[in-house]
Amino acid sequence: MKAKQLMIVSSALIALFLVVGSTAVPAANTSQTSGEGNGTLVAAGDQKVNINTADVTTLTTLKGVGPQLAERIAAFRKNNGPFAKAEDLMQVKGVGEKIFERNKEIIAVK
Repeated sequence: MKAKQLMIVSSALIALFLVVGSTAVPAANTSQTSGEGNGTLVAAGDQKVNINTADVTTLTTLKGVGPQLAERIAAFRKNNGPFAKAEDLMQVKGVGEKIFERNKEIIAVK
């Protein structure tokens, strides 16, 4: 009798795992905000990166922007104040037209 009960329980567990495993799970939302109301977003889908509030890690989500360039962008912003328009990003040493063009659709200045 015990073997039969064990077989029933095992079958039920397998069926449960199959049902749960085949259920669609929505993808995790990878966008993040850092800080209350500062508008910093990670570049994903149609979301924008606010270059006036983004931290160094968020700035590295821009295409062609590594940690060193992100540090330069943050330092430029600290020393010169917020960017008035997205194109002002090209004033940062290392950010040329090519990098700007690759990112202009996801750059925000608020």
